[in-house]
Amino acid sequence: MDSFGNGGFIIDSGTTLTFFTKPLFRAVYMEFKHNVVYPRAPPTAGLRLCYNVSGVSKPRFPRIAIVFAGGAVFRPPPRNYFLSPLNDVRCLGFLSNEGASVLGNLMQQNYYVEYDRHENRLGFAKAHCSAND
Repeated sequence: MDSFGNGGFIIDSGTTLTFFTKPLFRAVYMEFKHNVVYPRAPPTAGLRLCYNVSGVSKPRFPRIAIVFAGGAVFRPPPRNYFLSPLNDVRCLGFLSNEGASVLGNLMQQNYYVEYDRHENRLGFAKAHCSAND
């Protein structure tokens, strides 16, 4: 973070989507744009990068890993960030933001987030909520 409070990463269970600072959003957007094999669909529900997955029973998307200072790595499954606003459409659930990046609650689904304030550390563990997870 800079002296004005810009930068860094906020982990917020009260924010639905994940927001990245403009440079980070642009880099992530371009990586997905160039590495997803499905045909593009029009932007939907305010989400810019969407794909037509009609006829695909189990769409597969690239995985993302967010590496935090101190070494914590968060690797959510694509279902946490490729959203389904319409039948047969999957959209990247990331938006651009000024200031800090925000890890929203959809990305955190089925994970425990551990905050070790004493040691100033962060950790993630999969929540085993069902036998199908």
